[in-house]
Amino acid sequence: MLKESYLIKEFAKRNYHYADNGEPDEVVNLIDCWDQILYVVLVNRGIDIVDFFCGDISPEFYGDGERFGLRRIEEDVNQYFKLDKVMADGSEDCIDEIERNIRKDLPIAMTTMFDMLPNYDWYEEEIIGSHNGHSNMIVGYDRDNVYVIDSPLVFVEGRDKRLGTNKSIHLIGKKYVRDALKAYCDLMTVQYAGNFVDKGLPAKLKNIEYNYWNRPATGRKAFEEYIDSVEKAKGREIHIDLYEMHLLYGRHELLRLYIKKHLSENDGLRKIEHPIEKCCEEWFALKMLVQRKGLLEKREFAERIGKQVENVMAYEDKLFDAIHCLV
Repeated sequence: MLKESYLIKEFAKRNYHYADNGEPDEVVNLIDCWDQILYVVLVNRGIDIVDFFCGDISPEFYGDGERFGLRRIEEDVNQYFKLDKVMADGSEDCIDEIERNIRKDLPIAMTTMFDMLPNYDWYEEEIIGSHNGHSNMIVGYDRDNVYVIDSPLVFVEGRDKRLGTNKSIHLIGKKYVRDALKAYCDLMTVQYAGNFVDKGLPAKLKNIEYNYWNRPATGRKAFEEYIDSVEKAKGREIHIDLYEMHLLYGRHELLRLYIKKHLSENDGLRKIEHPIEKCCEEWFALKMLVQRKGLLEKREFAERIGKQVENVMAYEDKLFDAIHCLV
């Protein structure tokens, strides 16, 4: 007889997404939802998430004339994991498949229509799904619910339920999950492959310095293309992805934390400690400006965004000049 409830033991005791003081972990919130799934697996194996997720800080320009922007360079973090598709058709037996894998102690990454799940901030009653740009991790179930781990920032307090005293595990009704998966279904098991080795700061710095100055539509070239596009767009709507701005800021914060962690190993790193701090400050200012977009007239916003990107570029130039002298 199958158990009516099951929780993968390795996820039962730790409070994920929370710092020691009980507040949401600001470092975890520097990475996107997929990376946060990987973080849950990594932290159980004692792998430092700053070491793992510290990658290239340079922005990449994208655009087709009307829509343009800056985004992160994709890092191949999945190479360190075994990812196996469970199902992708949202059929009636999807819950059975979830439970079958959970009983094998295989956590499942779920991408579905999150605006159909009442626990979440995106929820809209009676909607048939339009928001599938998020993922969480299923780690257990009971008769009526699946147990998920996800950022506390995406839940609505009054509609959310948690598993006992563990504030990291959230209970989502199976009936809602089933309907959401019918609208959009992407389920895969996530296992750590056990082959991550930190390349070390000199290798990281050498790579990001090369990309900043030399990679097409990246780094310095990305800033120049973006500033030029903003100038041409004055008076028109400028579409900016606030979340990508946050994640670019996050990449800089991760590098700052990584450098801080290794200061005692190389006194020369102090030459880039201040420049990376200034870059973080300017990226944060850019992110906050984007957040205020709706409060500003189109032309004023274009002028201010162009000016702030110029400020960011100036400090990035100083940072990479300092890195060049170091490496």
